[in-house]
Amino acid sequence: PDGHNYEDVYTTWKIIKCLSENGGTVVFLPEELFHMRGRASSITHTRTIGNAMDSWTAYYGKYQSFPDYQDRLISGCYHAIRKMWGNYAGFTEEDRRMGADTVQEMLQFSRKHFRQVMRGKYSFQIKITCLCSQTKSPALMWLYFNGNKVRRMIVNSRWRLFK
Repeated sequence: PDGHNYEDVYTTWKIIKCLSENGGTVVFLPEELFHMRGRASSITHTRTIGNAMDSWTAYYGKYQSFPDYQDRLISGCYHAIRKMWGNYAGFTEEDRRMGADTVQEMLQFSRKHFRQVMRGKYSFQIKITCLCSQTKSPALMWLYFNGNKVRRMIVNSRWRLFK
């Protein structure tokens, strides 16, 4: 859609749904059969409220459109929540007001799926995101934001060590 990021997430599931509604078959495979290479300069790495909201809208739309596969699509929604929570402390007050409805929707989603995620076979990162996103507490968001920065620093330093 014009003016939105995450075009692939926005559109791919719509094509799949259209195919499945017109005699095609949708199959989820347990392994990834392609890899995407992200550039550091990619727009998806831009930390803006609009980018975080676009991520949520794309992944949540996909989740809502495939009720039979929602347990497998929860991780994508938590990826979007992580994007919001991991950058929330850096957003301006105006940005936070603009994203208030999206944050509320994320909060409701996270509370609804809390037990399923915490007891399920989801990654540690998804579980931590689920745990931290149970409240709009500024302290938890600050902790998550700064923990995310530390994680990125560790990952980047490891990467340089192995080059």
